[in-house]
Amino acid sequence: MKTLLATLALLMCVSVVSPQVKKPKTQLQTSYDKVNDQTTVSFQPQKVEGKSSVKIAGHFSYPGRDLTQAVNRFGIVIYEDKEEEKHSKSEDKEKEERGPQLFVLADGARFTLALPESEPYGKETVRRTFVASPEWMEQIANAKKVELTMGDQVFALRAGTLNAFRNLVARARTTK
Repeated sequence: MKTLLATLALLMCVSVVSPQVKKPKTQLQTSYDKVNDQTTVSFQPQKVEGKSSVKIAGHFSYPGRDLTQAVNRFGIVIYEDKEEEKHSKSEDKEKEERGPQLFVLADGARFTLALPESEPYGKETVRRTFVASPEWMEQIANAKKVELTMGDQVFALRAGTLNAFRNLVARARTTK
């Protein structure tokens, strides 16, 4: 009996002392714009590493407060420091005027996202929003390994970022 109590006490001490591994939380944010009667669901920008580091976020919008129809387009947003922008520029003058393309490799399937809408975001950041179809977002969300290529930069998405895409796509499937 004393041995059993000592073992239980030791196990309780080990469980209290052992460090807890925190899983990254990928919370979706929902905001409603009364003026445009539109709701946007997004996840916060997450840092990804390549030749330089960028932040990536995702979002979709729908009319009204309730999602009652299928989402027909998603946005993948890349935030890049203006100083690092040179890595994403193309050598081709014509392509450069349109902006960089984003190539996605998701578990071996390769596709190119629509050319971005680029705009300054503060003094030192460029924000590029690439349009993705629901089918492509499903491929990204369901993949075990995803790489994004923009210019001469390659970014491998880590588990937390892939989880953010999974959560976003799952929320888009939830219609009332």
